[in-house]
Amino acid sequence: MRLLKPIRYGGILVRSFLNKPIDAKDGMIFNSWAKSVQSLSETKTDVVDLKFVNGLVQTFPFNHDMYNKLEKKEDEQIIIPPMSHYLFCCPYSKSLLDLDSDGFENLFSPPAPYQLRLWGGTSTSFLRPITAGMELQQTIKVKQAQLKQGRSGSFIVETLSNDWLGKGKSEQIFSPVLSEDINFIYRHIDSSKNLKEIEQKKELNELFTSPICSKEVTLNTVHLFRYSSLTFNSHKIHFDHLYATQKEQHEGILVHGPLQATLLINFFKNNNNTDHKTITHFSYKALSPLALIGDEVTFTLNYKIQDANHYLLWIESKGRITMSGDVRVV
Repeated sequence: MRLLKPIRYGGILVRSFLNKPIDAKDGMIFNSWAKSVQSLSETKTDVVDLKFVNGLVQTFPFNHDMYNKLEKKEDEQIIIPPMSHYLFCCPYSKSLLDLDSDGFENLFSPPAPYQLRLWGGTSTSFLRPITAGMELQQTIKVKQAQLKQGRSGSFIVETLSNDWLGKGKSEQIFSPVLSEDINFIYRHIDSSKNLKEIEQKKELNELFTSPICSKEVTLNTVHLFRYSSLTFNSHKIHFDHLYATQKEQHEGILVHGPLQATLLINFFKNNNNTDHKTITHFSYKALSPLALIGDEVTFTLNYKIQDANHYLLWIESKGRITMSGDVRVV
C-alpha cells in the first residue's frame, strides 16, 4: 500500500492510502472537498428530557434493565444510560434542503462520486455523568479526512470530533461531559456493485469467541422506525427497502450503528459485576452491515474479559461479526 504525503488544511489532517491507481478526477475532488470543510463546525443545544430515554427503553423491552438500573447522584438527579446522548441535540433545525439524496445531513458530506454513506465507528470518552434536566451543548467539526482504496474501490473515511458540554441544574457554567471521534465511511458510487460479494467474504475472527455472557436479540422494522424517530434520523438505508437494496446494494434495510452500540454497551453494563466501577471509554467499529432480511434480524450481544478493567464486546449475526467494541472501566 502506498501512503501519500499527509496534507494539513487548517486543523484537518488529510491522508491518502492507495494500493492501486485512483482516478485523477476523484483525487482532485477529495482534496478540494477536504480543504473546503476545514473551517466548518456546527453547535447545537438541548436539555435532557427523560421522555426520550423512556421512549428508547419502551422500544427495546429486552433491555428494560436500562431504565430500572438508572443510577442517581446524591442530589437524586437521574443519570442517563451510556450512548443515549444520541437522543439529544438532534437535527431538528435541518430542512429538506439540508439533506443529501440519501436523506442524511449534508453539511460535512463529500460530493459525488462519494455518496454511499455508512457509520464506521466511534471512540467515546465519558468524562462525567449526563443527568436529567442538564443543559447540553454539542459541537461537531471535521478532524481528519482519509482517501483509501479497498476491495470495492476507493472510499473516504471522515473523522468528526463530537464534543459535549453540560450544565446541571445546580451548576453555573458548562463543562465537558463527553468527547468522541466519529468515523463516517463514504464509498464511491460504483463500489455498490461488489458490496454483497465482499460482505459474504467476512469470516468469524478467532478473537470473538468464548463470551462469558451472551444474549439473543431480534429487531424488526418497527424498532428501526422508532429509533430513527427518536434521533430524527432520515437516512434512507434504515427505512427505505428499495433504496437500501437497489441503490446501495445491501441485503435489506440496515440497523443503525449507534443503535447497535447502545444495545451492546447497555447489555454489558446490565450483565456484569462492575456496578462499583465507572465506564470511562467505549470504542466500537462497524465490521459488516447488519441488515433485516424480510421484516427482522436476529443477532447476539456478547462480551468477555480482557483484564480487570478491560472488556471486549461484539455483535454476531449468522456467523459474521457486525460490530466489535472495547470498554474500559475504573
